[in-house]
Amino acid sequence: MKISSDDIFKKALASLDNTNDIIKIHEKTYEILKEEKERYYRTELEKFLSSIDIPKDEKIKVENALLQKRKIDNKEYSNFMEEVAVRVRQSIQPLSGSLAELCVEFALKNEGLKLNENYDRRKKHTDFIIYYIKDKNKIHRIEVKNVSLRERGSRGLKFDGDSLAGFFNQEKEFTDENIKVIDDNLNYTKGYCYVPINTLHFILSHGGKRFKDINKLGEDMKYFTENGFMP
Repeated sequence: MKISSDDIFKKALASLDNTNDIIKIHEKTYEILKEEKERYYRTELEKFLSSIDIPKDEKIKVENALLQKRKIDNKEYSNFMEEVAVRVRQSIQPLSGSLAELCVEFALKNEGLKLNENYDRRKKHTDFIIYYIKDKNKIHRIEVKNVSLRERGSRGLKFDGDSLAGFFNQEKEFTDENIKVIDDNLNYTKGYCYVPINTLHFILSHGGKRFKDINKLGEDMKYFTENGFMP
């Protein structure tokens, strides 16, 4: 796919009514990303079918069949093209990660924070570094995750940040065990795990202490730039 994360992000913002809700923005970017993926599949498939000398009505049947969901060995795939389009699968992950970062950056900018002055992006093995205005040696690091914790085991869960921002939409990934691990890590770093409000309610009902609504992230980081510590 040739579309960039910046293009997708701008398209998402343009389709929303001046919202500052980064959950809604992220959901819209994810929706557009899926639309772009399907458009790519259909375009490539039409190119392929145009090279085959068969009647038009037969081409339509083949196209629809290839784009249907498929179940193989009790595992469901979105369509046949999903399995063969390796290039797309390889491009989706970095695109979706970049979109999550753009949503976090939007929250920072919305609070008046400026790149290279109040924060840096993708430096020193973390996604964002926030600076205290009066002493740039005093920093707070944010690691950004997309929608799933699955790439991390709950035992020894560590991340390259003082706070963690994730658009986690699968509540049941959070167990008593990994909630405690995250709480312990963040109690040490004096940071928070920022998550969508629905996921937050679930986590708090299971004893989570250092978790916050991700829409509070920008406000908290502005507080750090002004005070040198987290609220």
